[in-house]
Amino acid sequence: MLSSLPAGSLRRLGAALAILVSLGALVLVSARPAAAFDGYDQPASFESVNYPGQFLRHQYFLGELTPLHSELDRNDATFTMRRGLNGGAGSVSFESVNYPGYYLRHQDFRLKLAQNDGTDLFRQDATFTPRARPAGAWSFEAVNFPGFYIRHAFFHVWLAKDDGSDLFAKDSTWQRRGPANQGGADCANARADYETTVDRLSQSPAEQAVFCLINEQRAAQGVAPLAYDANLAGEARRHASDAVRIQWWGPGKDPHANPERGDITTRIGASGYCPNGSRRTGENAVDRLGVSEFPPTPRGAVNWWMQSKLHHDTLLNPALKDTGVGVVVGSPEKGVDYTPAGTFVQDFGACA
Repeated sequence: MLSSLPAGSLRRLGAALAILVSLGALVLVSARPAAAFDGYDQPASFESVNYPGQFLRHQYFLGELTPLHSELDRNDATFTMRRGLNGGAGSVSFESVNYPGYYLRHQDFRLKLAQNDGTDLFRQDATFTPRARPAGAWSFEAVNFPGFYIRHAFFHVWLAKDDGSDLFAKDSTWQRRGPANQGGADCANARADYETTVDRLSQSPAEQAVFCLINEQRAAQGVAPLAYDANLAGEARRHASDAVRIQWWGPGKDPHANPERGDITTRIGASGYCPNGSRRTGENAVDRLGVSEFPPTPRGAVNWWMQSKLHHDTLLNPALKDTGVGVVVGSPEKGVDYTPAGTFVQDFGACA
């Protein structure tokens, strides 16, 4: 079959195979398990598991692994996850958010960004089967080259055959994050703040850390990450500020019923979220006071929500697509004053 290819194609294929051999890529191994992939038509970014802070992105129309420092970097590392262009059940295609109609595809075993030309070959080259990895991470197998996966090597991104090594497993495994162009990529830096009490953090880093921890919990359960929404974030921060100022929370009190601005449906409606249609909404709220099993840190708040069934179910609800977080130093309960103390609010939504 190879003898029927044009000479130029044979030379390119030979060169690509030589690179893959040098990477130890041509050894047969067993298949990885398939898993249901949630989050179609949602933006996402993918962080290397063995190079934290380095993301899959396109650069000069080639797949690369780099840190994200600029708005351009973050846009290049954000993809809308489409159902596979070849129509295969459970498959995915990566559409660039800043080049609509352009998709990641493999060509001569290099990952590239190219415009969909409508051909069957393009649809096959741009379609991948998600495979589950530990801790909610993913690998992506080419549908037309079974056993070949998207991997990084020397900070370039290739399609290579799994050789069964630990290095290959790490190089071809990606942690799905919230969209980098909406704040998701900042999670690489936010991890340093997970265990810090909120009185030692400024407001935005504390809120970013909570946002990142929540998407880590969703990823671990195979649920699509939440996208950051400025309207929801503004409402969450305002509600937390109201709580510390008015101090109506406490035993027997509803922390979601703001005595000045109403319930969650009213408040999110007034925030400007989904102004032209119906919406689904939700809210988690908690105060963490002093030194305890769940201290006033980003992780303490999220861990408390995860052990409470009602909050846990809201946090992991796949029908909720957007979120914003508010964190304010201080107690929302009258007469209850601890140092440190923090009030945490997360608002959720989905536009119909």
